[in-house]
Amino acid sequence: MFKTAFATSLVAVAVNAYRKQDDPLCEVNEHLVGGLPYWAENPALFPCQYAGTVYGNEEETHNMFYWMYPAENPDAPVTVWLNGGPGASSAFANFLMNGPQRINHFGPGENDYEVTIAEQGSWADVSTMIFIDQPIGTGFSWCSECDDRLDNMDDAANEFMIMLENLWLMYPQFLGRDFYLTGESYGGKYLPRYSWEILKQNRLIGEPRYNLKATLVGDPYTAPLTQRTSMWKLPEALNVLDDSNMPQIAALIRRCQEEIAIDEYQAGDDCSSIMGYIEEVSGDVFPYDQRIFGYDWDPTEDMVIDYMNSSGETKQLYE
Repeated sequence: MFKTAFATSLVAVAVNAYRKQDDPLCEVNEHLVGGLPYWAENPALFPCQYAGTVYGNEEETHNMFYWMYPAENPDAPVTVWLNGGPGASSAFANFLMNGPQRINHFGPGENDYEVTIAEQGSWADVSTMIFIDQPIGTGFSWCSECDDRLDNMDDAANEFMIMLENLWLMYPQFLGRDFYLTGESYGGKYLPRYSWEILKQNRLIGEPRYNLKATLVGDPYTAPLTQRTSMWKLPEALNVLDDSNMPQIAALIRRCQEEIAIDEYQAGDDCSSIMGYIEEVSGDVFPYDQRIFGYDWDPTEDMVIDYMNSSGETKQLYE
C-alpha cells in the first residue's frame, strides 16, 4: 500500500518538492539546521531540516538522534526510517538512499566536499522524512549512563515508543497524520516489533495517536539461518554462480548449520562466509545491487563517513 501511494504521489509532485528553509512553514526551534558545511547549491534550495536528540527513556539518560525533513505539503504523511545493523546509523539512508541531500568528496583535501540536492528527488518530496539512529549507542544517539544499553527487543521497543512520544510532543502537528514505518536489513526485526507496539498503544488509549498506515522493509533480515543458507539462489539465477560453485556453497551451508547448532551467537562469521565466497568468485559483485561492484559502492559510502568524521569542517557540523 505504501509503495503504491508513493508511486501515485510522484505522478503529481515535482522532483525536489521538499520544504525549503525560506518557506513560512519552516518553523524555528532549537533543532532547526541553519546550514551545512560545503553547501554547494543555491541557498534558496536549502531544505528545511531539523536534527537533534529527544529522550528515549523515563530517566532521561538516553538521547535519541533524529534528522527530519518536513514535506512541502503540510498534510503529507510522516515516514520514519530505521537502518539496520543492529547498530547502523540512518545517516546512510539519509545521504545515500532516500533523503534529499547528497555528499560528494571530489578531491583528496579535507575541504574537497560539496553537499548538493539529490537530482533524482527523494521521499521528502511526498512525505515528511524522519531518520532515526536507534537503539541507544547507534550513530549519534548517546547515553549519559551507558551501563544500561539494550540487549533485547522488548526494551528496544519501549525505548522507541518513548522516543516517538517525545518527538510527537515536540511536533504536535504529526498527531493523527498518516504514518509509515520503513527501514532495511535488521529493520526486519525492529519494524514488525515496533509496529505491533504502536498498534497496541493505540488500542490502549482508544484512538490512533500514531496513525500507522503501513510498514515497509527492504532487504529484511527476519530469518537469519534461512536467509544465510539460501542467499546463493539469486546469484545462481543471475549466472553469477554456476554448477562448479555449488559443492563449495553446500559445504559452507553445512558449516553454518553445524555452528548454529553449537552456538548461534558465535556462528555469524561462518554463516557470513557464504556471502563472502559469492563476492569472491563474482569479482566483488555488490550484494545489494548486482548491477554494480563493491568498488563502485564503497567510495560513495566512504564520502558520508569522511564528511561526518574527518572533513575540515567536522567541528562546525556538530555545533
